[in-house]
Amino acid sequence: VWQRLKSAPPDFESYPAGEARKTAFFNYFGPLIDAENQNRRLRRERLLALKAGTASKRDRLWLDELAVFCDIPEELSYDRRIDALLVHVGQVPRSLALAQAAKESAWGTSRFAVEGNNYFGQRCYTEGCGMIPANRPRGAKFEVRRFDSPEASVESYMNNINSHPDYVSFRAYRAKQRMAGRPIKGIDAAEQLTQYSERRQAYVDEIQSLIHFNRLEAQ
Repeated sequence: VWQRLKSAPPDFESYPAGEARKTAFFNYFGPLIDAENQNRRLRRERLLALKAGTASKRDRLWLDELAVFCDIPEELSYDRRIDALLVHVGQVPRSLALAQAAKESAWGTSRFAVEGNNYFGQRCYTEGCGMIPANRPRGAKFEVRRFDSPEASVESYMNNINSHPDYVSFRAYRAKQRMAGRPIKGIDAAEQLTQYSERRQAYVDEIQSLIHFNRLEAQ
């Protein structure tokens, strides 16, 4: 109960639409995104340490679980598995995550955000796994996932970006920027997420506009 109370987001609809609501939204979700990105940093540091040193039995179990989650082939050598995981384990630009959360949740006021802590439009495909959209096409089976907390929604979103085949180009962009020592900017990374929405490039354009108009790269 305490954890749920601690995680409870503000009633964003109680803020006037515009700057007041935006400020409340960014002030709430910014730290949640930062915390989850810190988790990704720690995992990445652990992978780099294991590549440079010796893995314990516990480390190998952790690597095996992570490799299964990221669909890394079992037949790869130890070093190559770690290299493959390093492509998958990484941060999502804060500006990008904030813009997508704002867009997908209507600034925290959508039914799916309020009733199901779903701030990123994530779907599930087992009957009863979530909420059925009012405008779901006839014959479609998907539902909109429910989460126990906003933190769980942020974690699932980052897991999705880091593991789903649709976002391989995002991970390739991130790896290329890392190797070149260049920053990973949300407004550029958004170009790699055309598969996130059925609206494809129009969706990307809206996310980039949100980042630019709200100066999210500077936050």
